[in-house]
Amino acid sequence: MAKFLDPIGLGIAAGTGSAIGELTGYLGGEGASKLISTNSHFKKIKEWIRKNDLLAIFVLALIPNPLFDVAGIAAGGLGIKWWKFLAATAAGRIIRYAALAYLGIFTMQFV
Repeated sequence: MAKFLDPIGLGIAAGTGSAIGELTGYLGGEGASKLISTNSHFKKIKEWIRKNDLLAIFVLALIPNPLFDVAGIAAGGLGIKWWKFLAATAAGRIIRYAALAYLGIFTMQFV
């Protein structure tokens, strides 16, 4: 799509939509973090988010990884304000998707 649309606009649209979708994990974490807090991986991520707060959420949203759902659950369980979670997630995702759009434009030169 970046060939036809502005990569920044594409990143904003995709990143915002993705961040809104991540609120489901956050909301689930508000109620379920006590149930899954016995998992050692979850404890590590939750402690890292507790120490680094919004920076941890931003970094996990920026890099492609399957752990972001766990981060959303941890953030909800820690009681991080939903709008801060949403802002940090959106910032990371917007940068990621804009970068992917530019990468798509770059690689289309060779196709």
